[in-house]
Amino acid sequence: MSSRRQVHREGLKFKKLDLHLHTPASKCFEDRAVTAEQFVEAAIAKGLHGIAVTDHNSGTWIDQIKAAAQKTELVVFPGVEITCMGGKDGIHVIALFDVDTGTREIESLLSNLGLKPSEFGDIHTLVRQDPLAVAALIEKRGGMAVLAHANSSKGALQDMRGEQRTALIQCPYIRAAEATDFQDAEAQQKHRRVIDLLDGTDPTYKRKLAVYQGSDNPTSTADGHHGVEGIGSRCSYFKLDQANLDGLCQCFADPDVRIRQDYEYYAATYPYIRRVKIVGGFLDEAEASFHDGLNSILGGKGAGKSLLIEFLRFALDQQPQNEEILADHESKLAHRLENYGSVEVAVVDETGREFLITRVWDPADGHPFTSAVKNPAELFPVLFLSQNEIIKIAESHNEQIAFIDRFFDFRSFQ
Repeated sequence: MSSRRQVHREGLKFKKLDLHLHTPASKCFEDRAVTAEQFVEAAIAKGLHGIAVTDHNSGTWIDQIKAAAQKTELVVFPGVEITCMGGKDGIHVIALFDVDTGTREIESLLSNLGLKPSEFGDIHTLVRQDPLAVAALIEKRGGMAVLAHANSSKGALQDMRGEQRTALIQCPYIRAAEATDFQDAEAQQKHRRVIDLLDGTDPTYKRKLAVYQGSDNPTSTADGHHGVEGIGSRCSYFKLDQANLDGLCQCFADPDVRIRQDYEYYAATYPYIRRVKIVGGFLDEAEASFHDGLNSILGGKGAGKSLLIEFLRFALDQQPQNEEILADHESKLAHRLENYGSVEVAVVDETGREFLITRVWDPADGHPFTSAVKNPAELFPVLFLSQNEIIKIAESHNEQIAFIDRFFDFRSFQ
C-alpha cells in the first residue's frame, strides 16, 4: 500500500465482496495444485473488490493470498470457519478479522480453542466449545463472529433448536448471519427465510441481525468440495468508505442502507462534476475535486464557497437569469479571473463518459470555450442558486413560477 497520504477519499460506495472462501488449506478443496496467484486472479476476474479467506479450522493460506494480492486492488479479509459444538454434527461460525491480521493470529486463535496443527483444515475437526464461547473469544481477539450458512447444514437456524438457538441469535458477539435462501420463493412467501426471521419482528428472537450471502466457492459438481470456479458465485455488496473491519462493522449495524445482495444490486450512473481548476488570475492553480455522490462545500466566511459556485456557473455557461445578480456574478469573475484567466471543469455524463470543459474570461471575445464542448448547458444542465437568488425567489411569486419551470422541458410535450 502506498505511504502517500490520501487527501481525497472516494466516500461511501457499494463494493462487491465474497466473505466466505476456501483455499487448498481446506482439505475439501478439490484442486490441490491451485496457486495463491491463480486464486487472486479468479477473484479479480469475477469483479470482486474484496474477499475473506475462511478455511475450515485453518489460517494456513492467509499470508499466501495476501502476498498474491499485494500488487492488486483486491482487499483480503483474514478469517476462519470454525466447527463448534452444537446441533447434530457441529455448528459453523465464521470469524472475520481486519486486513492486517495474518496466519499467525488465526492459528493462535485456533490453538486457544484447543486445536492442534494436525487438525487444521479438516471440516470434521470439532472445537470442544459451544458457539457462544467461540463468538466471545473471537470478539475478545478483535474479530467479528458470523453465523455461517445459517439456513443450511451445520447452520444455526437449520441444526439448532429451542433455547440454544435463541440464545445464540441474541448473543451480542454474533454480528451477522450468512444465508443462501434469499431467492427461495416458497420460504419468502411463508416469511421463513433467514432475513425474514432475523429482521427484528420475530417474537422469539427479538433481534435484528445483518444478513448477507457468500459463495463458499463450490465446485461445478456441487459435491461439497471447494474450487476456484465457485469464487464469487454468490456475494453481496457492502456500502463502504474503506474496505476494512470497521467498515464491515458499520454495514452490519445498518444493513438496510449498507448491504445489497448480488441479485438485487444494480449500478445506477448519474451525471456529476468530477473537479474544477482555475488557471490564471487571483486563484491560479486552485483545484477542487468532488465525490460522485453528495457534496457539501464547507468553510468560514470569505473562504471562497460562493466564488467556487460562480466559477462552475461560468464554465458550464449557466449564469443567473436575474439581471442584478448577473451583474454581481460577472463582477466577481472579472476581479478573480482577470483577463484571460480560465476555468476547467471535468464532468461525467450519465453514460460514464468524462468531458473537460474549459472557458476563458475574455469579454472582448465573448468568453470563448477552448475545449471540444461548445454548449455545456445541453451536455450538463445544472441548477445553481446563490444566497441572493434564493432571497429573490422567496420574495416574488413570478420568480417562484419561473424557478419551477426550470425543472421541466416543455418542448418535449409541445
